[in-house]
Amino acid sequence: MPDINWDELMSVPKDYWLNDAKETRQFLEEQVGPDLPAEVRAEMDAQEERIYKA
Repeated sequence: MPDINWDELMSVPKDYWLNDAKETRQFLEEQVGPDLPAEVRAEMDAQEERIYKA
């Protein structure tokens, strides 16, 4: 298996992560709504920011 590029094989495209974060946010907002803790919203914001910067 020396010809396998493991970094490429195990990489996940940035647009996948952005879409996943968007879907997660949408799900939580629909299911939990205003009861979603501010800390969770802040973590989602921070995650999206990290993805954009990557």
